[in-house]
Amino acid sequence: MTRKKSTKNVVRRAGVDGGNGETKMYFEGVEEGLAIPTAELIVINANSKSKGNFLATEVITPKNIHEHLDITFLSSKALSKTNERYLIGKRTLKAMGAKPKETPKHAQKHTSEIVARTVLAGLLVDAVINNPESKTITAHYDLNLALPLNQIDEEAFQKHAERFIGTHEMKFHCPNGDEILVTIVIEFAMTLPEGAIGSYAVVYNIDGSLKKYEIVEENPDDESEPIKSVVTFEDRELLMGDIGAGSLDCAVMFGVDFDYENSEGFELGTKESVNKIRTEWNKLQKQDQIHSLTQFTEIYSNTEIFNSAKLQNFSTMYLNDDAIVIADSLKSIYEKMPSRARIVLYGGGALLYKNALMPLLEEYSDKIIFAPDPKFTTAKGLLIFALTPAFEEIKSIYLEALSV
Repeated sequence: MTRKKSTKNVVRRAGVDGGNGETKMYFEGVEEGLAIPTAELIVINANSKSKGNFLATEVITPKNIHEHLDITFLSSKALSKTNERYLIGKRTLKAMGAKPKETPKHAQKHTSEIVARTVLAGLLVDAVINNPESKTITAHYDLNLALPLNQIDEEAFQKHAERFIGTHEMKFHCPNGDEILVTIVIEFAMTLPEGAIGSYAVVYNIDGSLKKYEIVEENPDDESEPIKSVVTFEDRELLMGDIGAGSLDCAVMFGVDFDYENSEGFELGTKESVNKIRTEWNKLQKQDQIHSLTQFTEIYSNTEIFNSAKLQNFSTMYLNDDAIVIADSLKSIYEKMPSRARIVLYGGGALLYKNALMPLLEEYSDKIIFAPDPKFTTAKGLLIFALTPAFEEIKSIYLEALSV
């Protein structure tokens, strides 16, 4: 009898920044990150045919699949209930007037099922993109996950990783009524602190090479002639300011080495401010109501939408108030660091608060760096670490322990 040769599964690695506002993901070999708003609408009549199926003209492509997430979660240990169908992320915007469910104010990401469904939806997107002709797909992944500094707890970190390890079955419903069965097998996952892991994307490129920065520093010989130089940050003190939807992480780093004792996490993020803005906006705009954080982000960040400029101007006063608190939090930690240290601002909130923060941090303006692609800095950092020998070693130890 001839034994069939077994084939090793191809395992893709991903950095997964599951957020209260958006889940950001970065996959190896992909040039752009994937962002899915953490919002959902349950489909009540999940088995009924939608009239949209008969009129659907949109074609699913790799560039737009994340905007058409209509998924039945068939089985997953990350979820308490399965065989439920949801519209996820931007797909909720097409349900006119509907108010999607989002994460509550003080949501714990490691227990949030909305976050879990959004993460699984992102993996489904990647699997479908990489198997465009298949109606039945099985894809294997290793994940690097993250939690905010104010949620650092060994049990929480372990729980967040372990709920994803295993097999998750989903059914993707195409606009024209076609269905794709997707099985995601997560072989290994681990959780790292959000503010700290972002430093990997600041210090390193995805290929592991060092990033270079042009900075201006004081000239000890002539204060009137500052020195411009090109440097790398692997041996430089950094204050990583990760401004998220539900938290502000201020992580003190030496390169990618984490100084936990001098770092701090705050329950302060963009989401509460945005909800205040939505409430006041909706009182005045009876026809142009904003029903969710997802809708706010879509309008605020897309200048081609007719009322984008109006919303940006309306938001300024509310953003200024919170910018003061964010700036004070950063200053209180930076003032204890060496003058050669740099403040790196990133996260979705860095985009939202940039104009309000800069005047408040003017005395440190030559020390501040806005990370390129700030929304995806944490996800990139997670992926870069997932591609290191250290991650491979941790995975090997985990698998060996399972086999004992």
